[in-house]
Amino acid sequence: EKEMDEFDSVIIRNEEGGHMAGHFFYEKGCRIPGFIGEKSQRSYAVSATELRFQGFSSFFQKKGIQIQPEHVWMGEFTDEKLDEGIDKLLNQENLPDCIFASSDLIAIRLIQKASKYNLKIPKNISVVGFDDLDIAEFTQLTTVSQNLDESGRLAAEMILDRIHNPNRSQRKTIVPLCIKERDTKK
Repeated sequence: EKEMDEFDSVIIRNEEGGHMAGHFFYEKGCRIPGFIGEKSQRSYAVSATELRFQGFSSFFQKKGIQIQPEHVWMGEFTDEKLDEGIDKLLNQENLPDCIFASSDLIAIRLIQKASKYNLKIPKNISVVGFDDLDIAEFTQLTTVSQNLDESGRLAAEMILDRIHNPNRSQRKTIVPLCIKERDTKK
């Protein structure tokens, strides 16, 4: 989502993806949102998780719903830290009724650990991931799809075109996002 004027770019609208997830949950009747994601560690990297959370939380704010701090975890994406974050999120009395995960891998880990707390997905908590990795379809995870195959194809085309036409002006391509509805929603 960081647009650099001097470079060709394939742009993912992360904030828009978070907004879409919020809208999706809201339409399904969810009113107690939660979020889990990998905190961006590098200053030069796109803050995808933070932007996804910003879009998600701003959607609910516009509906008059404040996301409770205990329903949010952003941290280091190691097995140990992620498990601690999931445990913290799921081991409380007042649980969210939906959780948006900043990636499909985090969403799948959350779903796996939910059974430890006798929670059924989606009966107790609806879950939506982000990416639409192949494993999302295999596990029937509802996700915000960023069309990874298409964005990779577009990036490759831009590189090849740049090699053949080094003086052409920079190109920016925005990848369309959509919700792939599967079995992890109410």
